[in-house]
This record gives sequence, structure tokens and C-alpha cells, in this order.
Amino acid sequence: MLRSIPYGALLAALVGQFAANLGAGVLGAFAVPCCDDPTPQLPRWYAEIAQPVYFLPLLLPAFLCGFYVKSRPILVGTVAAALGGFLWHWLGSHILAHLFPARALSGIGQFENALLIFYSPVFVLNLAISSACYAAAAAGAASGGYLLRSHAP
Repeated sequence: MLRSIPYGALLAALVGQFAANLGAGVLGAFAVPCCDDPTPQLPRWYAEIAQPVYFLPLLLPAFLCGFYVKSRPILVGTVAAALGGFLWHWLGSHILAHLFPARALSGIGQFENALLIFYSPVFVLNLAISSACYAAAAAGAASGGYLLRSHAP
């Protein structure tokens, strides 16, 4: 079974999901006013696109896996979403803290703090649950891509 999994496609989907999450995080950081007002008003354009921007990193890489990957497309999309979701929920805030230091909370940008959170069983359990939810949604998206591929001319 492991020989038939296309690791290049898995890596590409994982990197694609991480890049899409980073893009969504950067867009959110630019859209939400920082630090001047404790209750900032979201711009109207961001309020209208916030939901699709949130779901795009979750569903698009898995859908593309289902559409383009020849061997085990649904498995590749599901595993990539689970791993990508795990990595983003673990390291995403640290990466955004380095990109936008004015918005960083105390200690979030320091990588040793990213390692210390694994001492919290609740945080690790939340990471696992989030990853499983990402994987379940991605399995549906990959299945949709596979079905569209099988019906494409």
C-alpha cells in the first residue's frame, strides 16, 4: 500500500495547503485593524469574503488531489489536509507573528514556545481533533474532485 502513494503529490498538496493558510492569515492580518481600537470594525469587503477565504485552504488542495492525482487521490488529499491542518494550527500563529511583529502576542513568535505547547495534553488533543476535522472535510473535497475527473471528457 505505501508504495502506491504518490509522495510528491502528497508533499505538493501539503505545501499548497500551508501556503493557502498563510495567504488567508496574511489577508486577515491586513484586513483587521490592529492595536488602535479594542473593538475594530472589519472592512465590508473582508466580511463578505471571510468564509470562502477560510475554507479555500481546507478544500482546494484536497479537491485538486482528487482531480489530478492518479494513484489513491482521496487518500492523498485526506492525509495532506490532516498534516497541513496540524502544522498550520501548531505553527501558523508563530509564522504570522514573525511576518507581523506589531500584532504578535507575548512569546508567540519564539519557536521554543511552539515546542513547549506539547506539554499540554489539551492542546495536543485540540490539534488532533482539528486535524481529523480537516481530514474529513478534505476527503469529501477529494471525492468531489475524483468524481469530476471521472466525468470529464
